[in-house]
Amino acid sequence: METNKIPPKAEWSTLSILQLYDVKAQMADTYYNMRRINASFAPQYLKFLSELDALIQKREAAEKAEREDQG
Repeated sequence: METNKIPPKAEWSTLSILQLYDVKAQMADTYYNMRRINASFAPQYLKFLSELDALIQKREAAEKAEREDQG
């Protein structure tokens, strides 16, 4: 079974939107696994997920604006 390593937050800005979605999915799985075992650091993962979501939305808005400028 191959497991992808979740990249550090410092690298998120270098990832494509698709890669960010992959990271988000991995982090969501990890978060729910932590919640299942009542891990004390699960809330921190939820904060990371929120930050990642904000980055994805920002990137998508920027790409949409760029497409509209070119159109």
